[in-house]
Amino acid sequence: MTPGSEVEQKAKTTPKKSNARRGTKSRPDGVDEEEPPVPRESNTAGVKEAVIPDWTRLPYLILLRIFQYAAAPLTELREARWLTAASGVCRAFAEPALTALYECPPLLSRSMAHGLVSLLSKDPSTTLFNYRVKVRELWVDVEEIASKTYRGQPLDIEALVRNLPQLKSIRFFHQKDDAPYRSLDGSLRWHYPAALFEVLNGTPVPTGNAGPVEHARLSEWQWNRRLMGPKLDLAGIKALHQTPAFLGLKKLSFVNYQVPSLYAKAGASDDELASRDLAFVQSMADAITAVPTLQHLAIESSTVVNDRLLPLLPKSLQTLELVNCWDVNSEDFASYLLSSGSQLRHLILRHNQSLSLSFVTVLATACPRLELLYVDFKTYKHHEFYKDSDPSYDELLTAEQVPEWPQSLEALHLLNMKKWEAEAAENLIQSLIDSAPKLLKLRQLELKAMLSIPIHERSQLRNKWGTKLKRVFLREKKDPKPFFSLSEPAQQAATEVRGTKEKKSRKTVRATAVESPSRRSARLAAQFSNPSSRASSVGRDLRSGLGRPFYAEPDTDVDEEDEELKQGQGQVMTREGEDNSSGEESSSASPAGAPAATKTVPFRHGMCEKVVLQLDNQKLVETALTMDDFLDSEGDDLSDDDWAGEDEDFDSGYAW
Repeated sequence: MTPGSEVEQKAKTTPKKSNARRGTKSRPDGVDEEEPPVPRESNTAGVKEAVIPDWTRLPYLILLRIFQYAAAPLTELREARWLTAASGVCRAFAEPALTALYECPPLLSRSMAHGLVSLLSKDPSTTLFNYRVKVRELWVDVEEIASKTYRGQPLDIEALVRNLPQLKSIRFFHQKDDAPYRSLDGSLRWHYPAALFEVLNGTPVPTGNAGPVEHARLSEWQWNRRLMGPKLDLAGIKALHQTPAFLGLKKLSFVNYQVPSLYAKAGASDDELASRDLAFVQSMADAITAVPTLQHLAIESSTVVNDRLLPLLPKSLQTLELVNCWDVNSEDFASYLLSSGSQLRHLILRHNQSLSLSFVTVLATACPRLELLYVDFKTYKHHEFYKDSDPSYDELLTAEQVPEWPQSLEALHLLNMKKWEAEAAENLIQSLIDSAPKLLKLRQLELKAMLSIPIHERSQLRNKWGTKLKRVFLREKKDPKPFFSLSEPAQQAATEVRGTKEKKSRKTVRATAVESPSRRSARLAAQFSNPSSRASSVGRDLRSGLGRPFYAEPDTDVDEEDEELKQGQGQVMTREGEDNSSGEESSSASPAGAPAATKTVPFRHGMCEKVVLQLDNQKLVETALTMDDFLDSEGDDLSDDDWAGEDEDFDSGYAW
């Protein structure tokens, strides 16, 4: 049973509530008198009772956004059941909750997929809501949903698509296309059905009473080489892109498209293979340029992306995403950016084995409108049993290559940077600090790198540059006011505040009467106060000497980060951009009587919500194991029974 049918069944079977008032008792004369209200006990003095808003009177669009946010992402059955339960709370919640559920219905099982087809095939006049107009996106698992049957019947994708007039995107995905990308050669039995494209374009399918329908207006589509079949090629894709359903595409994705020379036999000549590759690249470029409204292009796990395809891409692209394309190098990519990257706003590069970071030297000139730069240098092995995932470039970034950042940059994420020197890493961070006056739109800054240097030097670099980056870019956050409810907080008694201030003032008066005269210099006062402060601190340590012992050796980056955090909290800023240590060094180095050297104060950006700098030497692994991977079947070690003081009698025999 689908969520929509459950709601309709509840609406029909739920009895109406009576209007009898609670908390009343009948009198002999027939007059009902309400019981006097029982005063509630307040745990906090001066705080009013929390106000519960009238959720049922909120507008539809606000409720819809609330349910979308609360249930995202719809990847598990728990979220789907929660939305279904929320739709049955009241009439005001029914349509917003179901709309949030049906915008991208989670097809988590074959029964859910077939139930959705049967629900959408019903006449909208016979259902509580018109579910057909609510579906805008479909994600279909090829392995579990599309290629298998349910009760002997395959999934009727044509009937599913035919009843969705507001459909904007369909994605057929398979787990073999995901990381670690080692199953790209395998083929699948299920392919795109030809009737699917006929239904999308409004062509009636000869299946009994199926009449003509309006063509779909897709805005996103993903092509997968495994699913094309023997009858569909790049020329056929180009022809489909010129049909009414695909003419309005804004995002186009290609997965697992390899050049013919990759699978060529040993007897083929080099010239023949080169001509085949060139024709394949040209066919791919023609299929891409056949979409006039294309803004977002994503290519994944494909060798077709090389120095010949990049110059043929449309110059009007706003988002380019390259994932696991191991033939893209930094030199060719920089040339592409200089020639065709003037309109790019989002640049997403992940797991490209030959792509270094040297293209950032021309980034400001080539991409003046760039807002997002996301680069992940993590790479995966092509073969499972031996290591071939090392980057193909010599250095990620040399010390002579200085990055240039566009002024429009809003988010910068450089992850898993490795195979470079410490000087190059310092130059990259220094370039960001130098460009801070121009990067006024920057809001997110994340740098994660690996440096193969001694741990002490790496700790010093992390402390130095982490402090500088946060000092320049991080926004100063202020704690919100302590409002714990929607009601207005009670006014604090002014007498308590005045009393506290008066007590403090009396204490300060007594303290000043005992203090040394003001004629003494600060140096003498500091000398007299240092022993007492040391003694008091030692006394406090002795009084709290029952603390938990610490057994870890401080020779890891995690321990160094803790020490750096304590050191950073203890530093007192004398001027903006200068700490006490630097001030003491400069004062001691300068001769007596000489004027203080003027030091340039770095620009204070202070607009970034996120500033992360991670420097370590940990080796990347394809699958990072966490504590949850080592738990027992119960899921929680704390759920074991407590020890009752008696040991069980175990058999002294062998385990087998």
